[in-house]
Amino acid sequence: MAAIAHQHSQRTAGGPGAPVGIAVRWEIGAGALLVSPGAGVLNGQAARLRACALVVRVEGDVARAELEVELTGEGRSVVSLGTAGPVERGESGGVVGVDAPGVVALTVRAGEVLYARTPVLERVLGLAGGVYDAPVLV
Repeated sequence: MAAIAHQHSQRTAGGPGAPVGIAVRWEIGAGALLVSPGAGVLNGQAARLRACALVVRVEGDVARAELEVELTGEGRSVVSLGTAGPVERGESGGVVGVDAPGVVALTVRAGEVLYARTPVLERVLGLAGGVYDAPVLV
């Protein structure tokens, strides 16, 4: 199973009444990605992989999934893994729900992730899992 930690951040995009931008991060153990079917996204650079993370950003009505990789001698690079839109949002009693089919479903309250699931870990990267109930917040 992949070694995955989970982080979350929020920011307001635009003026008053604009939807809050949300970013969710899954840290992926480099060794887990290297032996997965998804290692092909590294375009032959797998031997130089030091660290990687799946980052999903929801801004406005679009969600983007990206793989952030750190390669020996090159610093960080970003590989786009797909987008989804329109994003469905709902809010009730301070709980915000976001659904971007094929990219992420999440529920947030007071800066805390209550639920986050992404099919990108398995569908694109070949890593089992995608549901984590004890995220680390930023």
